[in-house]
Amino acid sequence: SSPASQCSNTPVQFTNSSTGSGLTYTWNFGDPNSNNNSSTAINPLHEFVGVAGNATQNFTVSLVANNNGCKDTITATVTTKQLPDTKMGGTGYVVYNGLPYFTQCASTNSSFTFTNQSTTANTNYTIKWGDNTPDFTATSWTTEIHSYNVGTYSLQYIVTGQNGCKDTATYFVFVGNNPAVGLNNPGNT
Repeated sequence: SSPASQCSNTPVQFTNSSTGSGLTYTWNFGDPNSNNNSSTAINPLHEFVGVAGNATQNFTVSLVANNNGCKDTITATVTTKQLPDTKMGGTGYVVYNGLPYFTQCASTNSSFTFTNQSTTANTNYTIKWGDNTPDFTATSWTTEIHSYNVGTYSLQYIVTGQNGCKDTATYFVFVGNNPAVGLNNPGNT
């Protein structure tokens, strides 16, 4: 691999130069925050996660080549630029089925208060509201209020760090009613 001062979310292509026949491979990317920290592909592609920040971070990547129990290992250090933090808080924040939502139980247009919870020093913020209204863009912010009609929306929070790296988080917004529940009394028989 040869990443050159790239941001962590730019995929790195690894090239396996092992020789021999019948080999199997195990890669470990040294990236425990990644959902895919390992691979058995010959030449894997990996997008590093690391930790949020504005500096660089090092990952110790290892490759184990295995031929029927005879193994050899090589390690290399991959350095990438950290990504900015894309945390946002706000009205009715919940995690539903593993996805972050801002919710209000209402049958009409509702206002949400959103808060910047990014822990990194950043140069730009963009919020794509997901409801066909103009995007919010600023060099800093603390709190923003935005109204949504009844429905479900996909909000994108795009943050640019001081090192020039940009990351995007997707949140969902829901405005709707609780389901109506009824019970009939069948009476006495």
